[in-house]
Amino acid sequence: MRRYTSNMDFAGNVLIPVFSILVPTVVAIWLARSERRAAAEERVESQRREAEQRGEEERRREEERTEEAIEHALDAMNNLVEAGYTDDVRKAAAIRLRAARNVSRIYSVMKAEDEPVADWIANELGVISGGLENRDAYFLPVNLEQIVWRSGHFSSTLIDWLSGRKDLAWFVDHVPVALEATEIPRDE
Repeated sequence: MRRYTSNMDFAGNVLIPVFSILVPTVVAIWLARSERRAAAEERVESQRREAEQRGEEERRREEERTEEAIEHALDAMNNLVEAGYTDDVRKAAAIRLRAARNVSRIYSVMKAEDEPVADWIANELGVISGGLENRDAYFLPVNLEQIVWRSGHFSSTLIDWLSGRKDLAWFVDHVPVALEATEIPRDE
């Protein structure tokens, strides 16, 4: 066994080789841990971005479904007004059938939390449809003026709701009005 005569011999023969192996190993371990942490943080950030994108896509799809339901509602109302101006009984019945199909589509695409809006739409369409029954000598609905006014009010109410000017509470609190009781504002 070799005996070290000075500290320099020990440092040169033992410590320097040990440190030359130990220091790069410690640095490599530190770098590997740093890279793992950075990779883990990147994965978490990537997952957060993906979840955010999925949420945004879901919100966009829900908006599209709501817009589709409103489109069906407006089509149904337009069909009913058209049926009001149609003097052929069979043609009027076919037009009203198209309106009824649109009502079923409204319920199929509208979100559950928007059910008060769907109920209001169905009620308004039912009121207008019922008003088409009572016709005068020219085969026009007796309450045609109220039907046309309610149609315009119907459209503006839905647009106000879509734009956020009318909230869901309005539809929940709304009290249905019979067609005959509809008061048309007059500018005098």
